[in-house]
Amino acid sequence: MIDFFKTFMRNQIQMFVILHLGPQPDKCTIDIFLPMKLKLPGIVFSCNQPFVPGQTITGKASWTIERTLTIRTIQLVISGKCEVKWTVGSGNRAKHYKAKEVYFNHEILLYGEPTGESSVSPGSYSVPFTYTLPYNIPPTYQGMHGNVKYDVSLILMKPGIFGKKSYTIPFVVFNRYLSSDVQQRPLRLTAETDKYGCWGGKKGTFKFDINADYTAYSPGQVVYINGYAISESPERKPAEVTLALVLQVTYFGRMTQAMETKCVKTIVTRWKNLDRIGPRLDFQNQSSLVVPDVPESDMRHCQFIKVYYTLEFTLKLPGACSSDLSNASPVTIMNSMSNQQSQHLPPSEPTGMSIPPADRGT
Repeated sequence: MIDFFKTFMRNQIQMFVILHLGPQPDKCTIDIFLPMKLKLPGIVFSCNQPFVPGQTITGKASWTIERTLTIRTIQLVISGKCEVKWTVGSGNRAKHYKAKEVYFNHEILLYGEPTGESSVSPGSYSVPFTYTLPYNIPPTYQGMHGNVKYDVSLILMKPGIFGKKSYTIPFVVFNRYLSSDVQQRPLRLTAETDKYGCWGGKKGTFKFDINADYTAYSPGQVVYINGYAISESPERKPAEVTLALVLQVTYFGRMTQAMETKCVKTIVTRWKNLDRIGPRLDFQNQSSLVVPDVPESDMRHCQFIKVYYTLEFTLKLPGACSSDLSNASPVTIMNSMSNQQSQHLPPSEPTGMSIPPADRGT
């Protein structure tokens, strides 16, 4: 074993892999530097834009060998997969659920033969390659119980049971959106309720009618609202008004053959406005929450992870015996590449009073 590591340290190899994207390779590259040492160094991304489905990756793998080296193969592996797993219970009663799907696993042989060995002389070497990402792949996702991830792995195989050395780095995939993919329209939230005292007796009526500007947003966008909240109550205590972006993720996994689900609901971000409701609070092109950097909604090409967002408007009613008045509607979250460049148009103010509870909708 000692002789193996001595030989390993003497025979050093420096390897660079450069991936060029699109028609302007100088605009987006991935640089991989792998000296054959015991400790593998880092890999530097210099790409400003994520990958998108259907994009063609072309590149050239180059390496320099300083001393004669015996190897089997040098490979580049580009892969994408989804993995889901969670556990219910503990100890002997624990139930483990999991699922996995592979979208692609493309191996590129840069040098050598899988069945043989070759002695590589000192010098510089270069091998071109190309690969097109499939169209039907989901965007990158990282969650509590599952992920969708894409990797580039550089693998060097030498003779011996400890001859495999590899280094893996992730890359990001975004959905490709067209302007016609999402039909933007105002989003309406309405609700109405009567308030009663702790011992009965009607104390008044609360209602709101709110318009948000869009039904689809990208990270960094501000949600603007118009509308009003009305209190027909003699109480003039402060009432908290909030608008929240709520994320619900459903994971699908198996323990045996039956498919089970695991749902996780999270408030991603919340905007609060503390004001007096009495008799009316108006919102006129009011800037509320800012959409943070969150996963995309569109996971249609993933079988085991579904992502769902809602905008939820809540009016916290005063009094110990009161329940909050709220309503929510689904919204689409796209990626930062899909940010609209057009100027923001504020939402229109709702016309008329809030609609009856039986007819609520968006």
